[in-house]
Formats: sequence, structure tokens, C-alpha cells
Amino acid sequence: MSDGRAVAQTHGSAPGRNADRDVTVPGFRNLRDVGGYPLLGGGTTAPGRLLRGDFPAPASAETLDGLRRVPIGLVIDLRGDEETTADPSPFPGWGIAVHAEPLFEGSASSFVAQRFSIEQMYAHLVQHSGAALARVARAVATTDTVGATLVHCTAGKDRTGIAVALILSAIGVDRRHVVADYADTERHYDQAWRRERIAALQQHHVVDLTDVIDLLATSPAPAMAAVLDRIDARWGSPEGYLRAHGLRDEELGGLRDRLT
Repeated sequence: MSDGRAVAQTHGSAPGRNADRDVTVPGFRNLRDVGGYPLLGGGTTAPGRLLRGDFPAPASAETLDGLRRVPIGLVIDLRGDEETTADPSPFPGWGIAVHAEPLFEGSASSFVAQRFSIEQMYAHLVQHSGAALARVARAVATTDTVGATLVHCTAGKDRTGIAVALILSAIGVDRRHVVADYADTERHYDQAWRRERIAALQQHHVVDLTDVIDLLATSPAPAMAAVLDRIDARWGSPEGYLRAHGLRDEELGGLRDRLT
């Protein structure tokens, strides 16, 4: 970034991890612009329109200053009640519109307690949260706010990963780039963060969770490829999935217009 705005570089045919998409704002560990991805029909996704991220912790005056430079017009918060109660969103107090759209039924931490694999968790999310995922896409497509839309959960990995993968797929981003965008999250979480995350959750659940570190801290490309294949097999395509759960054709068109 040269002027504080979200910047993404356009790539050739080979997808890969790309630090140039990172947006540096204090408090965020995993904030990225999804602009610059090639579209199957030609063209690219537009920079400065859609960002994906984690929950800013700590959220400070420096965080707000950084977001103003992006700038952010709408935040879509995918966290559940347990998470928002523990860590309330700072964005309304900063005058940034927030659309709350919890994706998990019940507590997100219950998947950890039940020892779900990433693949099992994603299959559950796709099966049970389709209407909410369609509403996320609708919010991106129909917002009248000025500035980028930020989609975030807690780590910006699983719920954000599925929501953004559906949106990128629906506007025609090549699947290799969709999967690579998801996998790029892992670059942002080092071993120290993983240890802290495990320790915090172990204290919450009072149980040893070292055997679910993959669920908590990794974003393997095969997991996203598998869930998109599952969507294709049942609904024909990500667009078909979103339509089946309430997104209208004109809203899909609006999504393309806004993000490309």
C-alpha cells in the first residue's frame, strides 16, 4: 500500500500466496483485499471493494485511523452471540455500519469441543447456514455505504473463508484462485499464536485440545476444494447454492457489478 488504501496486485494464471494483498491496520492479524483476482470471462475483481479479516484485538484509536484510510463503509460480522458478548464490535461506536450475520447455529466453540474436523465443520456450515450465507452475499451486493465492505469472524479463517469463497466463485473467479485465497490465511498465524489460541480454548473447555490444532489454526486448500465440490454436487455451482438459499438473480448481478 502506498497511500493507506487497500491494494491488490493482479496475477497471472498461477494462483499463490500473496502478501501484496495484505492490508496493514493495527489490531488485525489477517486483513486482506480480495481485489485483483482474474475472472473466467476476462477482467479482474476490483481492489478496495471487499476485504476479509479477523476481529481486531486490541481495537484502538490506531485501528480506527487505519480503517479510515482504507476506507471501510460496511462491516459484516459473522460471529455468534457468545463471541460478540465476550468481545463487542467496536465498529458501531466508530460510526461504521455493521450487519450482524452469525453463521453457526449455537456456539462456534462447540465444534472444538466435539472434535469436528475442518471438513466436517464446513459440511455442517454449508448444510445449515445457507440462508445466512446468502444474506451475506446480499449485504455485499446491495450496500449503499461508501467504501469497502469488510467480512470478518474471529480469526478470518473458517466462516469468513466459506463466505468469501462463495462470493468470489459467484462472480466468476477461477476456483484455483478461490482456494488459494482461502489457504493464504494460514500464513498469518504463527506457532506462538497457535499456542496462545490452544491455551485460551483449553481454559474455556477445561480439556486437552492439542489434537484439534488443525481445526483451530490451519486453512488447508483441500478442505476448501472439498466443500466447493460438495456444493457443486448438490446445487450445481456456488451460484446455484446462493440462489437456492434466497439470493435473487438481480442481486447476483449487483454482486458482480460491485466487485468487478
